[in-house]
Amino acid sequence: MYPQLSLYIDGQFLNGAGRREQEVLSPASNKVIGHLPHATQADLDLALSAAERAFSTWRTSSALQRAQVLNKVAGLI
Repeated sequence: MYPQLSLYIDGQFLNGAGRREQEVLSPASNKVIGHLPHATQADLDLALSAAERAFSTWRTSSALQRAQVLNKVAGLI
């Protein structure tokens, strides 16, 4: 069983709270192993607002700064 699945938007983990959910099935057993929340319109608006704020910083960053961020992300993956 998965731990509680969430949406990660603007630095917050969002789950439940009346969101529609979809069952996540194990491909091996076809048993339910979790529930995935679906984003609401408000969630999408929040994500878009966060992306716009992040882009205003990202676009003014130097190529070196961007490379450092992307290399760190690659290392975490």
